[in-house]
Amino acid sequence: MTRAQAVHDRTIVWDAHCDSLQRVIVDNVDLGVASNAQADLPAWRAGGVRAQVFAVWVDTIYGTTQAARRALEQIAAFHQFLAKYPDQVELALTGADVRRITGAGCWPRCSRSKAAWRSRTKSA
Repeated sequence: MTRAQAVHDRTIVWDAHCDSLQRVIVDNVDLGVASNAQADLPAWRAGGVRAQVFAVWVDTIYGTTQAARRALEQIAAFHQFLAKYPDQVELALTGADVRRITGAGCWPRCSRSKAAWRSRTKSA
């Protein structure tokens, strides 16, 4: 193992901005399954990413009358993702949560969001 790999392996690597909740809503993407995009659990795990911050953003096409509904849809999609993969991801609301989750082999999820996840793989 190289020195750089050793440092990477003992560091909590963050992706501090992920817009993938839009893909979940628009394209019915499952973030727990490998896809042709860069943002999903298998890609994060392969890259050593252990904490993900999810962005909730609303395109201006939704205007003032539909923006809140669209934001709530993304928040709901995030919580559905957490519920679907409880053995792999866990909501982290504080830095202490991220350290606890990643220390336990779980990858944090961030929805303020932060998400942390367990990096262990499921056996086939």
